[in-house]
Amino acid sequence: SVRDKLVFTRNLALMIRAGINIDDALVILAEQSTSSRMRRVLTRVEEEVATGKSLSESISQFPAVFDDLFIKIIFAAEQAGTLSESLEQLATHIKRQYDLRSKIMSAMFYPLLVVISSLVISIALSIFVLPKITSLFRSFDQELPFTTRMIINFSKFMSEQTGLGIAIFAAAGILGYILIKSKTLRPFWEYTLFRMPSIGKIVRDFNLALFARTMATLIVSGVPMTQAVAITTETMRNTRYRRALTKIAE
Repeated sequence: SVRDKLVFTRNLALMIRAGINIDDALVILAEQSTSSRMRRVLTRVEEEVATGKSLSESISQFPAVFDDLFIKIIFAAEQAGTLSESLEQLATHIKRQYDLRSKIMSAMFYPLLVVISSLVISIALSIFVLPKITSLFRSFDQELPFTTRMIINFSKFMSEQTGLGIAIFAAAGILGYILIKSKTLRPFWEYTLFRMPSIGKIVRDFNLALFARTMATLIVSGVPMTQAVAITTETMRNTRYRRALTKIAE
């Protein structure tokens, strides 16, 4: 997890600064880790380092735990002899990214809650309330507006086929989630989010902050500009920013 990697990075920086060699530091951190997965990974990394491999080469065998940004910064730090300083920069970067994502999730929670609550209330009204007043609408001696007829028909369907209606909504939600995760349709969803008045600003600010902080961390750690842009491109999940950075790198 992010927390496990943050603890590892901070503690490794402190141990190296204190004069403890990397082999011993990895052994200690593996023993102290509360995550069984992280403990196994650090044990393997220590075994690789003990055979004479560099730290960056050793952690590169675990891309699921240590991303390209982490590996490239460690490699640059090993070449420059600034490993403890770069680890501290990495720890700060990881912490800021974690805090930023938490703030974004908190900001998105309220709009999402409003949407879900509105949907639940609409379904409840269509099942329990609208059927009781449908007869009143039908008693009118004039043709009802199209929207009113649609609401009445929807209410009738939900009251008579409640289970099927809920199943359709659930299936639509699952299908929507799959479509959002689809790489083919991802640019469309990202464009839609960008166009939304409030959510669009949050998405833009998040991606700009991610770009700026990642570039700053890489440059301070001694990574060349061209490599820094390439690595930052890989860390960006938004396809619009990835395309823009790819053009810049070219």
